[in-house]
Amino acid sequence: MRIGLKKALFIIFIIVSMNISSVVWAKEVKRNILTTDNLDVNSINKEIEEEGKTYIYSGFDKEVIDPDVKFQSYVSEEKVLDFIDDNYLKSQFDNTYIYEDEEYSGELFIKDFDITEIDNGYQEKIDSKLIYYNNLATNDLEQIAKNRNIDGKEYVLINVEWSANSITEIDETKVPQSYNGKALYQCIVTEKNANTYKVQATYEGTVKSKINKFNYTIKYTEKEENKIEEEKKDYIVPTLIVGGIFVLVLASILFNKNATVYNIQDGKMVKIKSQKIKNGSIIDITNSEKINGNNFVLKIKESSYSKLKGKRAYIQLNKQRKSIFIIAKNNSFKF
Repeated sequence: MRIGLKKALFIIFIIVSMNISSVVWAKEVKRNILTTDNLDVNSINKEIEEEGKTYIYSGFDKEVIDPDVKFQSYVSEEKVLDFIDDNYLKSQFDNTYIYEDEEYSGELFIKDFDITEIDNGYQEKIDSKLIYYNNLATNDLEQIAKNRNIDGKEYVLINVEWSANSITEIDETKVPQSYNGKALYQCIVTEKNANTYKVQATYEGTVKSKINKFNYTIKYTEKEENKIEEEKKDYIVPTLIVGGIFVLVLASILFNKNATVYNIQDGKMVKIKSQKIKNGSIIDITNSEKINGNNFVLKIKESSYSKLKGKRAYIQLNKQRKSIFIIAKNNSFKF
């Protein structure tokens, strides 16, 4: 047994409305706890109050928070170096530094060097020079200069080492004929000490927090006794909304005009009447004052054409009734 469209829509509306009025929406509130420790369920409040209503604990969700990341720099301990050539500097420091404190750890990479030049001043020292005197007649110091200017500096005679240059024998005794002298001269000179360099390496990079953080969402559901009065209020509006929607849908279906009769006047289509039709429907255009001429078109709405194709409709004009066999969206006819 087939039921009409109106009855079907009415039944659907009643069923949906009954379902809506019987649904219980559980109201829920949430609390967030951010911690580095695992949640102790026993420490959670099992019942809370909010806006005069009581909520009871119903469970929790756990979310692992991504570790914190931050930029970090580190300056190494100071080293005193004799050279600051790039290759030499790199050989004295590691390329990377493993950073770690109470909260963060990570690998840092060498970025630059902080160099301070050290002026080591001057120092005094004794400079010695040897001067050789050869083929002297005697080994008397009077023949030796007591001071010598060497490279612009004044050197003082310290001592002379004598040796025989030539020897003769007298009464079986060897007697020197001439002498060689090796004279030692000394001078106090001041020299510039070589500069050295204080160097520190700078490392940079990102480090991550070592301690995991957890975000717990604690869920509470409203107690049953609090919901009775609220449900009565809350379901009136949804029921009216759904009812209104079905009324609109029903109206759109019942009053949707799927056929229009046009009168052709001077090559233009003049609308005479629109009506919702089905197989065998009659469209009465008797009372239209717009008709001028005997050329007409019955136009079928595209959304209804597939259902009406091959069906019949009747156009009534005064006492004349024209039978139209619907074979196209636009069907021409005359009386």
